[in-house]
This record gives sequence, C-alpha cells and structure tokens, in this order.
Amino acid sequence: MDNKWARVLWDYLCLHQSLEKSDVIIGLGCHDVRVAERSADLFLEGLAPWLLFTGYLGNQTAGVWTRPEADVFLDVALRMGVPRRNILLETEATNTGENIRFYRLLKENNIPAHRVILVQQPFMERRVFAIFLHQWHDQGEHTHAIVTSPQMGISAYPHFTALTC
Repeated sequence: MDNKWARVLWDYLCLHQSLEKSDVIIGLGCHDVRVAERSADLFLEGLAPWLLFTGYLGNQTAGVWTRPEADVFLDVALRMGVPRRNILLETEATNTGENIRFYRLLKENNIPAHRVILVQQPFMERRVFAIFLHQWHDQGEHTHAIVTSPQMGISAYPHFTALTC
C-alpha cells in the first residue's frame, strides 16, 4: 500500500523545531512512554534544570492503565537516571488542553517559565504548539515554547511501548 500521503501529513504535523536551553521540559501525558524517554533524555543532556510530567488518564489510557500517565512517566525518568528532586508532577489533566495548564504548578514552585520545551508524540506537535499559544497568552508573561517529540518516522508507529503500563 502506498503511504505517500500519510508521510506528507506526518511531516506537516511534525514541527522540526531546533532545541535550546530552557527553564523546564514538560512531558505531556499520553499512552506512549517514548515521550517520557525523550523528555528524560533532554533533561540528561542538560537542556533544562526541571522536568515536569503532566497527565492523569486520557482517552487512550483510561481503563487500560491503573496509574496516572505522569506517574508512569516519572518511573521511566527515574529508571533513566533523572533525580527525583528535579521532577514535578501534575496528575489531574485528562486532555491536551488541561496538560498545558501546568503553569500553576511552576508558579507554586517558583520555577521560571520564560522558555519551555514541550514534549509529545510526533503527530501531536502542531496541535500542542497551537494549544500552548492559545492558553498561555492569558498568563501575562512572554514564554518561548519549543515543541519536540521522540525522533522517529511514521513507520515507527504504532509501537509495543504504547499501552503497556
């Protein structure tokens, strides 16, 4: 089967933004633990001093996982060597819009958010960026957002790590 149009769509949805040092890396909850792995890798590469995982149970994890997505992502990051003291958790969000509302947790912990790296699945990059721009502008602070995802092509989806926690 020719999947040329699927590749065109995939390439459109992936923003391919360049990474820069930031204040915090935010791993947005989902069913794919490769998002947690990418978030932890970026932290371990020194791109930010803080890692925030956000997510309760969403459409793909409710009824499948018994723990919030943020807790599952925390386990992944700890196994990879991220110190627990550098990780914040938000365990109530059930969709992308709620995931973006992490700013409250950052403010409560006096963590600046002038520059953030948002991590989600590749096909969600454009959506995450749009939702961030829509929701964050109400906070009265200018924040530069970079969106990234596990580095893979369309042929890597789906994957055995999805829905296995």
